[in-house]
Amino acid sequence: MAKTRQRKEQEVSALTDRLQRMKVTVFATNAGLNVKDMTKLRSLLREHNVDFIVAKKTLLKRALGAADLSNVDVSKIQRSFAAAFGFDDEVTSAKLLAQFAKTHETLTFVGGILNGSFISAEQVKDLAQLPTRDQLRGQLVGTIVGPLSGFINVMVGNLRGLVRVIDAVRTSRAPVPAS
Repeated sequence: MAKTRQRKEQEVSALTDRLQRMKVTVFATNAGLNVKDMTKLRSLLREHNVDFIVAKKTLLKRALGAADLSNVDVSKIQRSFAAAFGFDDEVTSAKLLAQFAKTHETLTFVGGILNGSFISAEQVKDLAQLPTRDQLRGQLVGTIVGPLSGFINVMVGNLRGLVRVIDAVRTSRAPVPAS
């Protein structure tokens, strides 16, 4: 059954809203995925605040124009696709789709939108290899703490050495027990 004009306008409005709020959008093929796999993928993405929708390319073009992203050319995408909109960070949606694609070969990247411009499938794969924001924060903390803990160990090492010398002097001066 064909969609009414009103239904299409609602879809364009919803797509425009997602495009304005997103930090990254990843386009992937969904052909070959059954309903069970699509449901599993959607629930996995939903847990990480990523929307995964299937939309027509013509509606997406209209939504891109309405979201001031008319410079993004989705005509480079030849196949049918689904879009994963990442709202929290730039890496999570690509990383989760790449993880899911390891067990479902039919899911492949076809491109994406990052910083207001179209990125290729290879760039999306590279994006999926980057560490997440939490991993980067952990690395930053480790980098900051490393020199501080080294400095503390050096300072404690001097005190530890002094305590050992004093203990050695004390034990050498201790009276020998009578036998």
